[in-house]
Amino acid sequence: MDMINRVTRGIKNSFRYLKATTGYYERRIEKQNKLLDVSVKSILGYERAIQNTQILISDYSDENKTYTGNSYKDYGTATEEIASRYTCKADWGVAFTGPVIDIRAALISGEKINVKKVEKKEKQVKDSDAEWLDEFLNANGLNDYRFMEMVTSTEIEGRLLWQLEYDKDHEWATANNGSKVGMVRVVPRLWLDDEYTVDEGKYGNAEGIAFGDTDKQALKEEGFVYRKFGGLMGKLDDPVQKVWRTLTYAETAEKCLRDLRQINHLYAGPRPVFKCDSKDDVKLVLDQLAKNPNWKLGVPFVTTAEFSYVQPDLTHVTALIKEFYVNVQIISSIVGIPVHWLALVDLMSNRSTAEDLGDMTELAVSTERQIITSALNELIKKAAIMQADKSGLSAVDYSAFQLSLSIISDEQWRHLKDIYIPAAEKRLLPVKQLLDKMPGINAEEALGELQEQNKENAAFMFKEDMNNEE
Repeated sequence: MDMINRVTRGIKNSFRYLKATTGYYERRIEKQNKLLDVSVKSILGYERAIQNTQILISDYSDENKTYTGNSYKDYGTATEEIASRYTCKADWGVAFTGPVIDIRAALISGEKINVKKVEKKEKQVKDSDAEWLDEFLNANGLNDYRFMEMVTSTEIEGRLLWQLEYDKDHEWATANNGSKVGMVRVVPRLWLDDEYTVDEGKYGNAEGIAFGDTDKQALKEEGFVYRKFGGLMGKLDDPVQKVWRTLTYAETAEKCLRDLRQINHLYAGPRPVFKCDSKDDVKLVLDQLAKNPNWKLGVPFVTTAEFSYVQPDLTHVTALIKEFYVNVQIISSIVGIPVHWLALVDLMSNRSTAEDLGDMTELAVSTERQIITSALNELIKKAAIMQADKSGLSAVDYSAFQLSLSIISDEQWRHLKDIYIPAAEKRLLPVKQLLDKMPGINAEEALGELQEQNKENAAFMFKEDMNNEE
């Protein structure tokens, strides 16, 4: 019996040991499974972190690709933006782009187109030729505000296209027989309207113009005058406007002003703050405010809370103002317009710089003035040829005239005062050459009036002498 009991206890002990061992391993396996789950989650977390990092790096790289100092890299997009800003239809840059174009157009066109007669030894300029040229300039608005509009369009588009066509119904009296004949007319064409393309010739000249609208007839070389401004040599169909380079800076400067307006709005309307010690005080103040919704400064307002006004920190306003100034200065340096013409009068404190502004602005538009001057002289040549061909009148000697744009700087005035006038007074320089140097003066007309005046003075002096002798 004892033997059986010992065997029974041994078996029970074995079961207890087996159960304990099994439980131990089960707990260990469960713990390892938990550790494994944690490891898996950690690995998945690392993978997600790596993926997120890659996404951030990718986003940063994409942002760097789009973050640029020049948002307008296409001629069409830039030209449409310039025109939109000039006509006040754009969201940003209107305040600077429009005035810059107007000022540059005024500096380029000057007071008027000067016509100089080129006298030749073998023959003089015919009166009929001078009359035709005067009628041509007047009929086509080249002597009034319309020429300024043409120059303004060239600043907007960076190119000019003047189409020539014959208007047989235009009436004007010729010097020969008083008959009335037609006149060559100039039709300015805008790229924004027609999106034309230029056919470049072998020697870099414009041989033809093709319009985007196929219903419009292409132009041949004898029927138009074309010039482009800026860009690479030989790329007639790829101009670059001066204002194009300022688009981003004008936009940034105007956004600075907008930010200042927003900050000033916060500063001008500070937010009242009540500091309460308990929820009951908060409720009391809110109830009091609800009873007095139109409470204003100057009206007593009693609370159990500490009262103050909170205003934004204005130290960063200085940085905004500096950014605005820098952008305007960059615009000024690109287009050649003095900074005080763009509202920054406080920067013009150097007297010597201020005295040289005339020369600086003239230099800034000198290239455009030369281009337009050459276009005007080509226009006269082609118009004279077309006039003779279409009207049947004798050919106009276009080489007898030279057109130029009148503008004069302080240095030129000093040059006239110190050199030309003393030379003319000492008879070292013909008076006609002195008059040709002065803007807004027609040398031929001035000399004619001087001759008539001298005749009248001579007749008056002769009459006085005769009376004295009697």
